[in-house]
Amino acid sequence: MTDPLRPKKSRKRSLLKTLGSTALKAGGEAIAQRLGKKSSGMSSAALRLVDGLDELKGIAMKMGQMLSMAEEHDLLPPGWKDVLSRLQHSATPKEWSYIEPLLHQGLSNLNIYDQIDPEAIHAASIGQVHKAKLKDGRTVAIKVRYPGMEESLESDLETMRSFLKIMKLVPGERSIDEILDMLKRIFIQELNFTREKNFYVWYKKKLQSFPEFVVPEVIHEGCGDGVLTTEWIEGISLHQWITNHKEQFHEPDVIASRNDIGRKLQKLILVEIYHLQCIQSDPNPANFLISPDNKIVLLDFGSAQELGEVLVDQYFRLCYGAMRSEEDRITEAAMDLGFIYEKDSSAIKQKFLEVMQLVSEPFEQGEYSWENCRLIKRINEKSLKLAMMTRFRPPPSEVIFLNRRIAGNQLLMESLGPTFDAEEVVMDIFAHTAFLEKYHSR
Repeated sequence: MTDPLRPKKSRKRSLLKTLGSTALKAGGEAIAQRLGKKSSGMSSAALRLVDGLDELKGIAMKMGQMLSMAEEHDLLPPGWKDVLSRLQHSATPKEWSYIEPLLHQGLSNLNIYDQIDPEAIHAASIGQVHKAKLKDGRTVAIKVRYPGMEESLESDLETMRSFLKIMKLVPGERSIDEILDMLKRIFIQELNFTREKNFYVWYKKKLQSFPEFVVPEVIHEGCGDGVLTTEWIEGISLHQWITNHKEQFHEPDVIASRNDIGRKLQKLILVEIYHLQCIQSDPNPANFLISPDNKIVLLDFGSAQELGEVLVDQYFRLCYGAMRSEEDRITEAAMDLGFIYEKDSSAIKQKFLEVMQLVSEPFEQGEYSWENCRLIKRINEKSLKLAMMTRFRPPPSEVIFLNRRIAGNQLLMESLGPTFDAEEVVMDIFAHTAFLEKYHSR
């Protein structure tokens, strides 16, 4: 297994080798497709990319995870999405012989643990998680950060930038720069375990009045440099829950659970934006556990982002205006947010209104079914046309964070496929904020 602490030049060679062979395989697949050869459905190029990024970890793997959240339209080669999604929920962990010294380095006292399972229960781009038991009998989760992640950051980013431009996986150089800048900011934040620990504590306190959401308690004596320990809460990841129930998706009790979980996921993102004014900007399905009683357990606050009140107010005006089909309000809020400009043509503004009409679709029809709605694909197709009209002009970075969380939630909803009255959920949250009264007083 590749060591993240390997010399920079060695790591860069490995990344270049991974990306180079991926590009060659992708080119071969594209030629075969043009010649009319049938695809097996599993992209060998994507498999090569996943294996290489999984081995390297770090921001290179983070980029792969981000690509896997993209809808499979013309910008993403056929067959890539499912393969890339493996980076979200089945990354390869490091061996215990590599991890144990990191625990000793990060904590001055390991005597608080009665036992630690050497088999990791989850691995990601910056570290992995082990189950353990404290001397007082409590079961906990220990998150351990891989070393050397910052040293390779800039080199990895430049290499990935070249790859994205060559492969044209992201349209427009400015869009690539904005995405990589955002990715760098998220990655640096995720490396800061003290920051994440504080968000765990903050979220747990703020969500006390919402019992359907659970945040594990931080075990402060088990936290140190590159180590974060929290209480263990039973549950399975949302991805695993969907996989486990796929064969029974249309049985009455499973339908009821899907609808219940979907309603809670929708409520959660609204609570985060309009009550907490803070979001988990990484919508990885591994960050949400489903407890035995269908509560949503929130994990991993490394990429939590605070939202300014002005931004939230602008977003409220955009969304509520779209629900009410108030085009002047939508346009005004969109210009405040930087989606469109005053100088833009009427055609650009009209195309943006069409995008927002699609975005608000679930909140205008009473009960809405996410099953087979293909909403995110339809939004992306129309958004791509808008992006081409504006020459792929990216919105401000803080809006990108928010959009990423919302789009990620939509993808989760489409995988789960619930049916419920989404407008009722939205209006219940809106009614308990000052934004609604402010909107009507304008």
